[in-house]
Amino acid sequence: MGADILFTTGAFAGVATAMLILSFFVKQGISSLEQFNFIFASFTAAAVLLGFLFKVMHWPGAAKLIWVADIGIVLSGILLLVDGIREKDPVRSMWKILMMFFILFLFLLILLVA
Repeated sequence: MGADILFTTGAFAGVATAMLILSFFVKQGISSLEQFNFIFASFTAAAVLLGFLFKVMHWPGAAKLIWVADIGIVLSGILLLVDGIREKDPVRSMWKILMMFFILFLFLLILLVA
């Protein structure tokens, strides 16, 4: 009966949590490319959450929002790859490139589910 309210509240809580985490990481002394990547990835995560909320609730525009999220995921993966290649520290570079593969795996998973 109140599932739509719970789903909507959960999605907005997830977006708010992502924004809080983003504001914590952006304050740290990191490069401008990393800051942009955090900001872009958080907006992409918000689009993924809202796209699947729209899909579950059968609201109009769900397919378009999921495609926007897919494009954001691919661009975020490319940004992470570029940042990983430009990184001087080999350990951080390895983690960034590993995260890029995880993000692209997430993209393929979303394509298969949607």
